[in-house]
Formats: sequence, C-alpha cells, structure tokens
Amino acid sequence: MTYETNTPKDQDANSVMTIPEPGTGTNTRAATERSNRTRRQVWIFAIVLTLLSVASLILLLSITGGDEVDLTEDDVTVLTQTDVTDLLLRTGDGPHSIELEVLYTPRWYYAWSGRPAPENDGQPTLAFIMFETTHTVDLPVDIPNVVVRTNAGTLEPTSIANVTDSPHHRATQLFFAAEADDGAALVTDDESLVVVASWPDGSTVTTEWEQPMPFGLAALNSEADTSTGFKFRSPALTFGAIAAIFTGMLAALSPCLLLLAAYYTAVLSGTAASTANQRGAERQLLLTGIFFVAGFTAVYTAG
Repeated sequence: MTYETNTPKDQDANSVMTIPEPGTGTNTRAATERSNRTRRQVWIFAIVLTLLSVASLILLLSITGGDEVDLTEDDVTVLTQTDVTDLLLRTGDGPHSIELEVLYTPRWYYAWSGRPAPENDGQPTLAFIMFETTHTVDLPVDIPNVVVRTNAGTLEPTSIANVTDSPHHRATQLFFAAEADDGAALVTDDESLVVVASWPDGSTVTTEWEQPMPFGLAALNSEADTSTGFKFRSPALTFGAIAAIFTGMLAALSPCLLLLAAYYTAVLSGTAASTANQRGAERQLLLTGIFFVAGFTAVYTAG
C-alpha cells in the first residue's frame, strides 16, 4: 500500500516548517517581566533600607549629640560614663561569690544621667545604690547590713528601698542623713565617705570615696557644695562609638544567629508554597520578608 503526501506547489520540498510550542513566547515574555519586576523590587527595597539606615544614624547622632543640663553658668565640666564610674562606683567581693557594687549618687548624678531624683523626706540625704550579683548561687534572702562610718560614729540607713530583685541580681536604694539636727554635716570635708557592708558570717566589704570630691558631696536636698558652679553635658557620640555600634550589628552574622537562617527559610518557603499563583507567591514572599526583617530591625534597634 502506497501513501502519497500532497505538498503545496508553492512550498519548497526541501524547506522545514518550524512550529513553535504552544505558549513558549508568552512564557518567555512573562519570565522576563517577572525578572524585571523582581529586579525593580530589590532595588526599591535596597534604597528604602539605605534611607532607613541613614535616618537611623542621623537620629542616633541627634539624640547623643550633647544634651546639656545647666545648673549654673560658671564652669563647664564634660563627664563621660567612665568619668562618672571612676568618681562614684566602688566594688568589692562578698561571701559566697557575691560581687558587691556601691554607687554613690550625689545630687548632680541625676542631672548628669537625666534620671529623676528619688523621693525622700526632704532632708539633706546621702544616697547610694547597692548592687549584689552572683553567678553560681542564689543571693541571700536578706541584704547585708550597710552603715556609713564617720569620725563621729556610725550612721544607720534612714530608708531602704528595693529597686530590682532576682535570685542572682539585686539593686537596693539606701538613704543616710547628711546633717545633724543642728545642721552640722555628719561627714565633714576633712574625712572620707566610708560605707561598710557586713554579712552574718562576719564578712565585710568597705568602700571609700576620698575627699575633696569633685563638686563636694552634693547631698540630696542640700544647697551646699554649689559655690563653684558647674554645668554637665553628655559628650557627643564619637566615630569610635559609631564604629562599635555597627560592629555590634555585624554580630548578627555570628554562628549562633546564623542557625536561625533555617527558621527564616522555613517561614519564607512556607509562605511561597501556600500560594498557588506564582505572581501572588512572589508578592507574598517579598512582603513577608520585608515585615520579617522590619520586625527584627525594630526590636534590635529599640534594644
């Protein structure tokens, strides 16, 4: 049996007719459009992220640029955190691996730090914050007995207030009278300010602030020690501090946090897989990624 194929006369017998696969051209254009759209979205996201980073840096510089608290107009003293720590903080080791820190908080400390001064009875007061910290055992239930030792005798606290309390860290506010009933200073200019903490087992920690202290004792509710006058200002943020901040941000690339990449991938992959339409999946994936990163950025920035 012979089959004959009829070929149109106007068609070359040697020519080959190429028939495109259905939808090939449309798919190519759609893929190109999606690629261009994705590229635009990436550029937009990068620009927005850059603008947010610049805005955050400007805000950081503006709020750390040297906020002044003017107490008088005579002298100007710029105190850094290190300066204040050296002036006011004393440390010691108590029993059972207790790390003890005693912070003397004169009147100017609250002006410098921007914190509200604690409320008390309105009398001239020597104020301290005592920090107890342990790493291996729980703190004792009771705080140590704390007194101020002077040449004339021993001063007991007039008020004790708990600030924070946990099994391994405790902060306590302690107040002592700065003047006797006749107005005489209980800690004179020719003696050191000495605080002694003692525990029931006989352990003691003695902390001392030598006088003359800068700006005097400056007890709360006292107008003494202001004759020289002073003005406190937090110093502007330095380039070293800025570098340290952004170096800390790089800590997000540490091995510990990189393990979270598996969780991120699962979240984003699940988002894409839950959407059947490819264009809708891309859009939902992009939005989820943006909100995911924005949420972590907000939390880390606030911290």
